Amino acid sequence: MKRKLISLFIILFILGFSFFSCNKAVILARNSDPIMKEIIKNKSKYKIDSVSPVIKNDEYKYGINGCKVDEIKSYNNMKQIGYYDDNLIDLKEDKIQIDSNNKYIIGSNNIDKNVSIIFIINKRINNNIINMVKEKNLKINLFVDSYFLENNLEYIEKISKYFTIYNYGFDNYYDDKYITYHNNLIDSITNNKSIYCLTNKNNRNTLNICTKNNMKVIKEDYYKNNILTSTKDNLSNGNILVYKDINNKIAPINVSLNYIIKKGYNIIYLDDLLTSKKDCSKK
Repeated sequence: MKRKLISLFIILFILGFSFFSCNKAVILARNSDPIMKEIIKNKSKYKIDSVSPVIKNDEYKYGINGCKVDEIKSYNNMKQIGYYDDNLIDLKEDKIQIDSNNKYIIGSNNIDKNVSIIFIINKRINNNIINMVKEKNLKINLFVDSYFLENNLEYIEKISKYFTIYNYGFDNYYDDKYITYHNNLIDSITNNKSIYCLTNKNNRNTLNICTKNNMKVIKEDYYKNNILTSTKDNLSNGNILVYKDINNKIAPINVSLNYIIKKGYNIIYLDDLLTSKKDCSKK
């Protein structure tokens, strides 16, 4: 029995070594091919640099992936025609490392003119605001108070056609006993997952509870006084703008949104802002 095991080990070793040697020979042959040499020579022309995240103490701004030449796929494309051709270069994502756990998210280190808008609600939204969102085709995020959510499921389901919906806790207090329940309610009646919490200050309780439930914590100032002035002061690439008590501030919010659009900014959903990716399918 012992001899059989030794013989089997020797056979497996020989097979493994043969595979390794064969694979290495293939790589060497491919790398010495004039097509691959040309791909490697020109790959820097197509590289799109990533944008690194910005980390300051416990605050985090997401970065953006880059793109780089997929050497193997490009080589296989060109090998079929037998020569190097720029048009057959393929790109793949050059991922950045993300480590936003136990940190407050304050936006995205975005090179594009993208921002995200949050409305906080604890009552039904004035129809003028809903019509404004529909007419301007705005992508707005709603953080919904949990008391209001529980008692207005049909209404929340109805307006989820125009907004993405997230959990605001009990007047911004996230309770470890109920957070999963309320997230599940949102997940069941809307088209998005409730994966963000919101706070306007450093709150370790919120940070710990939300992180434990695989949620990211957005930290932003709420605009209480002159909304247009606050919007102008905080308008820059990758920022998150938060409006509270929206039913009593319809006119200034409308003016602020028009200002954002006039300045050439795209208003996009939180999830799109914080998971921005360069399109590597195009050179």
